[in-house]
Amino acid sequence: MNLLGRWILNSPQRVFVQRHHLLPTFLHLGGPLYGCHVLEVGCGRGAGIQLISQVGAARVDGVDLDPVMAGLAKRRLGPRALVAVADIAALPMPDSSYDAVIDFGAIHLMPEWRTGIGEVARVLRPGGRFLFEQPAHPLYRRLMPLSTGRQIPGGFSRDSFLAELHHHGLQLVGLARPHPLILSGVLGDLVGVSRKVVG
Repeated sequence: MNLLGRWILNSPQRVFVQRHHLLPTFLHLGGPLYGCHVLEVGCGRGAGIQLISQVGAARVDGVDLDPVMAGLAKRRLGPRALVAVADIAALPMPDSSYDAVIDFGAIHLMPEWRTGIGEVARVLRPGGRFLFEQPAHPLYRRLMPLSTGRQIPGGFSRDSFLAELHHHGLQLVGLARPHPLILSGVLGDLVGVSRKVVG
């Protein structure tokens, strides 16, 4: 991630979109998070963890591959959350340990995003929810090097992402209609909720 990408992900505009569009959409599609144990993957500086806590989650933990971002999150949150420097493709959490996993646009940045989805499924309890926002439109993907500084291999697309959810037993609950804010670059075009199949 280059300076432009970090600025977009950590901008006040991005936090505004998370607070006023993404979280309400997640709750509308997937139900409340009140009393839940939640993991945010790709937590950055911890702003998302704070927002998730404000909607009633009992505990929100986070992981980020960037030690600088994870350090900022630890300073912001203190002992209220476990924040680990970790790859989404190798989460250091036990099986079936979360009621919900939230991804505000991180998995799509990984060449090993399929493995990341498998890890999300592993740490979810049966019936647990995966709430996701991803930039999946081909135009987004072509412009990605502007914010990442590199091409991202791995064949990420809307259809391949949804197929991988199904492959790992994450049944689609619903998708949001694309919002005009996607044109701003601070909101992904693939927003939805899936649920881990019981049994």
